[in-house]
Amino acid sequence: MKNVTNSFEMLLAYRDDLFLNKSEKEANDIFNQTNTAVFRYTIPGWGFPLSKEQRLVKETKEAAQLFLTQIPVQVFVDGAKIAQEKTFSLFKTNKNNQYPYICVLQKLLDWSKEQLLDSHQPPSNDCIPFKLQKGYGRVGNNLVVIRPNLTNYTVYQEQLTPLLQENIAEFIKFRSAKHYPQRKARAVTQSTSKTEYGNLLRLLGWFVNIRGVDIETLSLEYLVPRLPVSATKEEIMEMTYYVESWLCDFIIFMENERQVRSLGSIQSYLAMILALSKYHYLSWNDDDNYAQVPIIRMIRSRMNQISKDLKNQESVADMSKKWMNLPDFMENCLEPLRLCCRRRLFCGSERSLSSVSWSLEGYLIVGNLCYMPPRRQRELRDLRLATSCPVKRPANLPPSGWIHPLPAERLQGNNVLNGYLHRTADGRWFRDMTPESYKTGYIYGHQELEIPNISLPEGYCFYDYLEMWLYGYCYGADGSIRPVKEESSSQGRIMESRSVFNPTHDFVFAQKNGKKFGAANLGKFFTNWCHAMTGFRVTPHLLRDMFTTHFLDEGASDDLIHSLAYAMGHSIDTLRKIYDRRRPAQKRRPIEKAVQDLVQQSLHLGS
Repeated sequence: MKNVTNSFEMLLAYRDDLFLNKSEKEANDIFNQTNTAVFRYTIPGWGFPLSKEQRLVKETKEAAQLFLTQIPVQVFVDGAKIAQEKTFSLFKTNKNNQYPYICVLQKLLDWSKEQLLDSHQPPSNDCIPFKLQKGYGRVGNNLVVIRPNLTNYTVYQEQLTPLLQENIAEFIKFRSAKHYPQRKARAVTQSTSKTEYGNLLRLLGWFVNIRGVDIETLSLEYLVPRLPVSATKEEIMEMTYYVESWLCDFIIFMENERQVRSLGSIQSYLAMILALSKYHYLSWNDDDNYAQVPIIRMIRSRMNQISKDLKNQESVADMSKKWMNLPDFMENCLEPLRLCCRRRLFCGSERSLSSVSWSLEGYLIVGNLCYMPPRRQRELRDLRLATSCPVKRPANLPPSGWIHPLPAERLQGNNVLNGYLHRTADGRWFRDMTPESYKTGYIYGHQELEIPNISLPEGYCFYDYLEMWLYGYCYGADGSIRPVKEESSSQGRIMESRSVFNPTHDFVFAQKNGKKFGAANLGKFFTNWCHAMTGFRVTPHLLRDMFTTHFLDEGASDDLIHSLAYAMGHSIDTLRKIYDRRRPAQKRRPIEKAVQDLVQQSLHLGS
């Protein structure tokens, strides 16, 4: 164990290893139990003055830590079990209560023995140059929105009646099928359809669990009644008033009972109800986008008002806990994440294959969102890696070169819904994106996104980390990890990286359980890493705001802003309206400076 001179430092090194290999909660639980096993049930057997009834208050714990610093690591490893047995005997500890502390102490001893076996290795520059835990605590404790602890009112899929299941299935088909009779609007993406489905279940739950409507009598027409084209004006107005009445009650419920402060959340429900109204009044649409349908005009009017109010609404979340200036993020999160890919902890102890792989994956995900204008996280979690090769070697491929080609079936069937990572004959990596594989593909079409091969310190480049993640790595002559190349075969066996998680799919990124990342857990993975580095709860979506705000604040030219919008998969209007979240002081700065310059100029002329 490099730089570890006593048993207390060994315990701290064990803690660091736990936090790099386990989830934050699991690491906390194990380390707290280990602390109890060592301080209460082991060192009293070496003579530390602690009685069975005495609590480990701050002063006692500090004295116990000082006592532990006087025990060499080898002495602790050799004698801890005997000391623990003496303590159990001294305290007359019940047999059933002994077992958990025997187990956690044994895990600590096993880990320490492994580190001692490795301690003969010469020092190298492959240690993480800082302690990962910087006192920021658990992400879950750093709340950005205080929500009341309320009961769930939604209905679940298994509660739906056959009629509702049939209604909803057809509605989803209307929204997401590429072609649907009489529908003139473009199909929505799968993510939009999934969001609408969740909102619909919550709305149905409000009718059932709050209003007391019998779910057996409930259908989508209960929400928005369907009238024939021949309906009278009175029938139409009565139906519109009915929908507007329950809609107002629902919004009041959301604001007062659920304490929803985000106008964007209310807007998303209105958008879903608008879509349902279009579905029920599909036959009424005479190429005027439903302009003659009163219920749709009513919903649009409410949505327009909310859109106006949204422009002036402050963020519901505490942005001081989330927002970072882009240069600060690059310096304090991105580069430290790269350094976390090293194979040894700050204390010198060697990390497991799993923990190194987890760091590599974290750096690659954040790097893919920082070394080029950040696109939506969906494109990364749905990014696939081709597992087939062309039969014939490309003529332009050098004898020592290699490629990772796009699959022959790339544009067939559902394959078009995913981006593909591939490597060309000239050694460049690309993300191949069809129009169907990203949100604004219908605007920008098929795109080939080149991944920049950023030059990094210590002789690395970004492609090195990408290839270490995909194919494994070897130990270099100085002990650091290096990507697997043809010339590295003599440096020892290949260490696993992505494959250590045993992925059951061909997506580039994988969770520790081998499954594909979902929308929620990839965002959480990103935020957990950023919080560990900086203490800020940055999200992939907020990173897009940070990029746009930075370049707008820097006075980027129109050409640069157009390029940024294209690279991020946005329209210019969306870029400026939604993502320009500059603080008021930043927005006022140009005109305030201009006024001050004018005043100074007039004073100068007057003198």
